[in-house]
Amino acid sequence: MRAALAAATVAGPDGQPARVEYRGSVEGAEKERFFADTDLFVLPTTLIDEAEPLVMLEAFARGVDVVASDTGVSATASVRPAIS
Repeated sequence: MRAALAAATVAGPDGQPARVEYRGSVEGAEKERFFADTDLFVLPTTLIDEAEPLVMLEAFARGVDVVASDTGVSATASVRPAIS
């Protein structure tokens, strides 16, 4: 599946560069660059019992909006928390 996702993000249907980039796992300084470059984080999990994914909280903490599958607590956690 990873190969199919990566291949689908190489170019759009019109041959222009893709607007979606599949990055896979990122860590450390690379993760900071990832979130700095990200407009929207997508978490398409298929796990029925997905616990609260830390990556969603990391995205929220950096001001990045999140779209997540309606599974586990992702559905209730996918609304950006109000920060006062």
